[in-house]
Amino acid sequence: MEQAKTTLEQKWQEENGNKKIPPGKQINFTDPDSSIMLTKHHGVQQCYNHLAWVDVKAHIILGAHTSNNASDQLGLQPTLEHAEKMCGSLKDIQAGADAGFFSANNIAFMRRKGTDFYASYAVAKSPYAKDKFAYDAQSDTYTCPEGQMLSRQKTKKSGKIGEYSNKEACQSCPLSPHCTKAKDGIRKIERDMENDPIREEAKAKADSEKGKEILKQRKSVRNLYGQHFKCRDEWETDAWTWDGQCFT
Repeated sequence: MEQAKTTLEQKWQEENGNKKIPPGKQINFTDPDSSIMLTKHHGVQQCYNHLAWVDVKAHIILGAHTSNNASDQLGLQPTLEHAEKMCGSLKDIQAGADAGFFSANNIAFMRRKGTDFYASYAVAKSPYAKDKFAYDAQSDTYTCPEGQMLSRQKTKKSGKIGEYSNKEACQSCPLSPHCTKAKDGIRKIERDMENDPIREEAKAKADSEKGKEILKQRKSVRNLYGQHFKCRDEWETDAWTWDGQCFT
């Protein structure tokens, strides 16, 4: 057991630039390539993240990817590349995905592939979250939930990030303590000048009538969460979950 432990520790250090193993780091003896993940229905588990792209009509898996990374966002591109290898070009195909795959990188990737891509997106609960501030490209301003206009005050990171605020409006606003935790009481909105437009366009696309229909079809793909199987050798097991996406 000690020898196996030493071997696993050496492997981890080799893969992580000989860094010191963090306190509390867990390494699985029986399956060291797996990872500890928070699952949707079974709490924290030692497992893999399985992703699949599925034809919404035939319910046939067109491409799949398995990794030990819990992030669905990082799994979209290799899953699609596998589907492309199996089925050919993805150009002009309609595809839907849930909010776990929503990112500017993934949206841009699908554009380059020529795929008509629709993705759900998470909506913040706070009435003062960034997505509750409406951006107007023509005037390059944000409008806050109380109707006040925030203009760009400066740019950072070589012009990649714009910072928007309205000092006078915030200082006279009774809701400022609920809107920001800044000590000066001034709400500042940072805009990723390259990626925020991509996200905004994708959200509008998902909210369109066509987008709603595509994403509704995505839900028709059967999900294997919770399915219980008895194998031929009498071992009982829970099925891995295919996080089903759709092609139409």
